[in-house]
Amino acid sequence: MADDYEDRAEYSEDALSRWWWERRWAEGLGLCWVGLNPSTGDTTGRPRPMLSKVVALAKAHQLSAVTVVNLFSWRATKPADLKRAAADHDIIGERTGDVIAEVSGRSPITLAASGSHGSLLARSAAVVPLLTRPMCLGETAGGQPRQPLDVRAGTDLQSYLAVDASE
Repeated sequence: MADDYEDRAEYSEDALSRWWWERRWAEGLGLCWVGLNPSTGDTTGRPRPMLSKVVALAKAHQLSAVTVVNLFSWRATKPADLKRAAADHDIIGERTGDVIAEVSGRSPITLAASGSHGSLLARSAAVVPLLTRPMCLGETAGGQPRQPLDVRAGTDLQSYLAVDASE
């Protein structure tokens, strides 16, 4: 069946952080999607419009999976929750940089797509050097890579190297 897929992920022991999450529908190479942070909704089973958009992008490039990594591994539903957590927790995560570099390095397409909050703790600037051939779907006014929901379907990928100031 065309809609068959397998979801896999790796979480910290306390489940407060997620190192990576993957949706795979066939054997082969996958797209690396670099988002802001993992939501807590990845275990609810509800539809995820942004994931659907990125899966469609991966399939349009004849890829077999999407592996999601994030600037921050701390699981939070809203960017404001992520910012609040930064006062008391390591929201980046001890393994985050290594996981980002590993997944990006094995992927033919790395989609930088963290949105305007990527400037938090100057994280985008720190992560770009870890990415292999980063692409994006356009940039925000602040130079951050747009989230997939913020662009029309069919938007062409473009090289992403620019990163702006921190918050």
